[in-house]
Amino acid sequence: TNGAASPSGVVPKIVFNDYFNPFPTGTCPDLGTLYPAQVSYLISLEKVLNAKIKNAVTGLAASHPNIGFVELQNAFHGHKWCSSSPYAYGLSIVYTDLINALGVNPSPFHPTPAGQAVIAGLVTAEAQKLLKK
Repeated sequence: TNGAASPSGVVPKIVFNDYFNPFPTGTCPDLGTLYPAQVSYLISLEKVLNAKIKNAVTGLAASHPNIGFVELQNAFHGHKWCSSSPYAYGLSIVYTDLINALGVNPSPFHPTPAGQAVIAGLVTAEAQKLLKK
């Protein structure tokens, strides 16, 4: 590209990512009332969606060196729901009133601050690779 889309002539670097999998194996209060078959179905949908995202982005990246991809699918390994330090909020947010009093509004399936830091680290590393191109 010639940089015409940017007033300074700098071509932006774009990093895409897929979705992380927060689901633990076995029983866990954070699964709420989801049955194992429902969890398996949700995981299968996440895998299909992630494959579509990865295929689309890697196809673009092949002809556009300013595009990067970060795979988050397994980024929360060891930190899924019901672990000692989960990286995403589960369905059993039992301390919502305390968190809301602190001005934080957690949402199930969304990353915790620690999970956000992991994602930011992965995206930053990919962005730095793109900057070297």
